[in-house]
Amino acid sequence: LIDNQEVIPRKVSHALLEPKVTIPGDKDLVVIRVKCLGQKDGKDAEVILDLIDYFDEHTGFTAMERTTGWDASIVAIMMAQGKIQKGAIPIELAMPGDYFVEELAKRGIKVTVKIV
Repeated sequence: LIDNQEVIPRKVSHALLEPKVTIPGDKDLVVIRVKCLGQKDGKDAEVILDLIDYFDEHTGFTAMERTTGWDASIVAIMMAQGKIQKGAIPIELAMPGDYFVEELAKRGIKVTVKIV
């Protein structure tokens, strides 16, 4: 409480930061590339994952909201369904990658996978 008023930290942060980072009418995009190098069957291997997402005109969701919110929702749903083991587990061990990419596609976010 501040001066007998309940303060919600997220709302305070949002009120202070949004005017400084928002440009009216701006439409964002998110570009992510993940390059994995390693070995498979004793040979050098490389996998490249690309994701490009854009502001959604229909929903008004920014690309950043889409690419963070949908990811979190997939994990939360799997946790609620008991499909992710409880405890501190690295996400790459807890979440099957192919399943995650399929779930993103269902939400309109396409990940391109290239195996070199």
